[in-house]
Amino acid sequence: MDGGILLRNGLMTIPLLVSMGIKVVSNLTVSKKLFRIAFLLGIAGIGSMLLLSVAYRLYKSKPIFRPDFDRVRFTDTWQSGWSNRDSLTRLGGARNFLWIAVTQDELWISPHFPFNLLFIPEVFHLDFRIPGRAVLEMTEKSVGGESRGLIRFRHATGEEDSFELTVKDLEGFRKALNAIRQIGGKEI
Repeated sequence: MDGGILLRNGLMTIPLLVSMGIKVVSNLTVSKKLFRIAFLLGIAGIGSMLLLSVAYRLYKSKPIFRPDFDRVRFTDTWQSGWSNRDSLTRLGGARNFLWIAVTQDELWISPHFPFNLLFIPEVFHLDFRIPGRAVLEMTEKSVGGESRGLIRFRHATGEEDSFELTVKDLEGFRKALNAIRQIGGKEI
């Protein structure tokens, strides 16, 4: 071809470009580089969110790991539950990753580590530390042969809320809640 440029389907062939000293970067190489950059940015973003969620939990005095309570009236682990606050919280409740503790004067509900990170409990309203005096009532629901406890309580702001839980010993849970809170002298 006498020094002319060899064309194939309108493009210069790679061997000719290399022999001319032109650096060839294939689309595959560019894709791999972009993928690596995107992957590293994704990992950095998730890592940042993890660190921010840990810092937030520590700032708000929320436990990262389930605490060892001195005196516990009731405890259960790896249970399910969901807030009835709105549609999102009902759809995105916890499936077998909540721990529940009734201490001498409080009801604690929180996800186990690592499900308590990345702001999951804040988005789906899964993290509670409820004083006994704020528990309004607990009613029992049976859905598909499974017994659930529906706990109604009042926030410090005065707003009422409710949370549905599955526990292994619903009667023991009820007794523990009765011990920390009685409404009008009646058991809940």
